[in-house]
Amino acid sequence: MATLLQRIISITNSCLKYEFAYYKDLPSEKAMENTWHQYALEEKTNITNEIGLLSTNQAKMMIAIAKYGDNITPMSKELIALTKFSLSSASQAVKALESKNYLMLTNQNTYKLVDPLIKYIFSIK
Repeated sequence: MATLLQRIISITNSCLKYEFAYYKDLPSEKAMENTWHQYALEEKTNITNEIGLLSTNQAKMMIAIAKYGDNITPMSKELIALTKFSLSSASQAVKALESKNYLMLTNQNTYKLVDPLIKYIFSIK
């Protein structure tokens, strides 16, 4: 599994590679969004394979946090209802994801996905 720093470097290099292949000036915000979207589509299989290595509950929790995490916390009644986990199963999944560096605890005592690519892939409509 790639470390966060490796993933950030890879994402940055990919964005720059795509962008500067087409533009001589600094890229626009829209061009960077398009590049990020293209990169996400290219990495979707890798991310899916990586998530496939997790337990079913860990994968389900990660996807739920990716889709709904901005509005609800992993241990909230809403997310427990969406995932149909018991409180102990949800807690175990969150702890495992945190120990594997997929989640981090914020200053507000909520959890956030470490890799923005995972959130983006599962948020694409």
